[in-house]
Amino acid sequence: MAMISGAIAAAVCLTHVTESLKGLMPTSLSLVGTAEQVVLVSTESSRTIATHGVHLTSAGDAEDIRVFAHHLLSDVQDLVVCHLGTPWPSNADGAPLSVWTSRTGDTIQLGFARAGASVERADVALPDFACPRPGARLTAG
Repeated sequence: MAMISGAIAAAVCLTHVTESLKGLMPTSLSLVGTAEQVVLVSTESSRTIATHGVHLTSAGDAEDIRVFAHHLLSDVQDLVVCHLGTPWPSNADGAPLSVWTSRTGDTIQLGFARAGASVERADVALPDFACPRPGARLTAG
């Protein structure tokens, strides 16, 4: 597999994850992704609740990016759980879900699944993430 710039992969993955989680976030919270951090914001007071730095400094392949995405989702889950004081997200029965990631080629599947369950697809699936191609550049606007 081809190597992908760590900084580009991290930025694209961070943007994808924060955008994908918008509909899943509790109504009292909002998630913002910046160049190298995730910001958890109260929608009621517009104040920052927590920030978390993220880095993928070296070039990597799709599996490295899957691992990065898994840790990123886990970190976001921890931020939300710490603020709410309750499990997040949960399934329809109220059981807590754990971060779930999988990879097929250069496509990473993201979501949340029952802890310890052997699943082929998450209980709460987020949109798939296509790894940036080698030589990709970030553009503004």
